[in-house]
Amino acid sequence: VGKALSEIRASAFTDAELAGYDKFWDQVSVEVTLYNSGERKGRAEGLAEGRLEGERQKALEIARKLKALGQSVAEIASLTGLSPEEVERI
Repeated sequence: VGKALSEIRASAFTDAELAGYDKFWDQVSVEVTLYNSGERKGRAEGLAEGRLEGERQKALEIARKLKALGQSVAEIASLTGLSPEEVERI
């Protein structure tokens, strides 16, 4: 019924009005696509940032434990990927 009603409404338009109508909905489609694409990209970037932050927190946790066990700053830096300065600040 909705589609038939839409067809009836469309048939009442002039060619210029139909062209404008089609152009409007084409633009809406483009905007929705861009929005969805941006949302997916933002979500992926957020996940990547979260993963990196999680890896960093894990490296800091391991460094604290190694430091408590008496490992050298150089060894801890080598094992965790942290800089010697970061290890010293722990």
